[in-house]
This record gives sequence, C-alpha cells and structure tokens, in this order.
Amino acid sequence: QYGYDVKCQVIGEKGIAELPDMPKLEMHQAGKIYHEIDHDWTYRFAEAYQLEMQDFIDHAQNNEDPAGPTAWDGLIAAVTADNAIKSQSSQQAIKIELPEQPQLYQSK
Repeated sequence: QYGYDVKCQVIGEKGIAELPDMPKLEMHQAGKIYHEIDHDWTYRFAEAYQLEMQDFIDHAQNNEDPAGPTAWDGLIAAVTADNAIKSQSSQQAIKIELPEQPQLYQSK
C-alpha cells in the first residue's frame, strides 16, 4: 500500500554511490513538505523496458543472441552481493570465487 519506491545506496570507504530520486512535484502545505510515491514501476522504468524489449526484438529478427544479461550474469551478481555481506560482517576483503562457467554461457 506504500507504493513503488526504489532506493539503492552503496557505501564504501571513500564515498557513497546512490541512485537519484525521480523528479517529483514537491508540495509545501499545512506545515509539511511532501511528494507522492508512484503506485507501480511504469513511471520510473517504462522507457527502459521499451528500449530493452526493442533490443531483444531486433536481435531476434536478425537471428542474433540477445545482448542483455544472462542467468550467469545474475549468478555473478548474487555471489558478489553474498561476498559483500560476508566482507561487511568479517571486516575483511573476501575474494570472489565463481564456479566453472557452464558451456551454455560461454561465447560461441
């Protein structure tokens, strides 16, 4: 019931990287400052989804492999995130070690 709100912040030793908020009309009224939260993803991501879908269609029409991320890329992201949590807990650098890449994800 809150809405669709995206927040992402990466805090490092030398600084912080943060996704920006989407531009919104900010209201100053009755002693408060506020703005509405979107109810779904379409406002923030509609153009990105359209571009991604068109890229997929273009590659399919040309008998080409899709150019977007694969399940292997998702595994790498998950392993990296797990290691970031381990590093934070242990206060030590953690080497990212991946399993052998299956043939399915290797370049042709």
